[in-house]
Amino acid sequence: MDNEGKVSEKEVKGCFPFYWLFRLTLRFLFRIFWTWKRVNPENMPEEGPVIIASNHASFLDPTILGSFYQRPVGFMARKTLFDPFLFGWVIKKLYAFPIDRGGDPRSALRAMTKKLANNECVVMFPEGTRTSNGALGKIRRGVGMIAVKNKAAVIPTYLGGAFKSWPRTAKIFKPCHLRIEAGTPIYPQDTNGDKKKERAEEARIQSEVERQLHELEKRYYEAIGEDIPIA
Repeated sequence: MDNEGKVSEKEVKGCFPFYWLFRLTLRFLFRIFWTWKRVNPENMPEEGPVIIASNHASFLDPTILGSFYQRPVGFMARKTLFDPFLFGWVIKKLYAFPIDRGGDPRSALRAMTKKLANNECVVMFPEGTRTSNGALGKIRRGVGMIAVKNKAAVIPTYLGGAFKSWPRTAKIFKPCHLRIEAGTPIYPQDTNGDKKKERAEEARIQSEVERQLHELEKRYYEAIGEDIPIA
């Protein structure tokens, strides 16, 4: 949707009708009740596999990211959520894909690899868990390795205000001002199968994701006139 509220052809192409309608509804709610501000959503590459590396602030994060970007956005959900027929159908149409958290720990990697091989966009939370106080946590290893192995671009994204809207200690969300900003896409360089170059490239991407996320966090708190919480 552009600034005038019109829906572009790019936003419809490739989407399930249910996904498109759900996203349109969420954008309306975020605009009216959360008074959200979208910054640089056009930074998303128009094609090819993409990893959205985002801070993890609340339960709302997947829906915010899916509403923020034009391309359909896939996210991981535990396998048992797909068991109820109706709810399972709904989240499948919202591009959720199942992982077995109680089984093989590599299931998440395999599921994400399958999506990226299909040139899709997937969400990854490099912190590994939701923040406890709103501050960006330690960026864990993994995003660089997955990007290099799958030749996927990485776009750091910061969800400002999501923690205030639905912190992990709250039972339900409340409307708060949101400011979502996309960073600069990071493209893996060709390593020609050289293992040493692959490890160096993984480290470069990992470092750049961390740098950009901290820079985006800093810009968010400067925009709202508050100090960054101490992690």
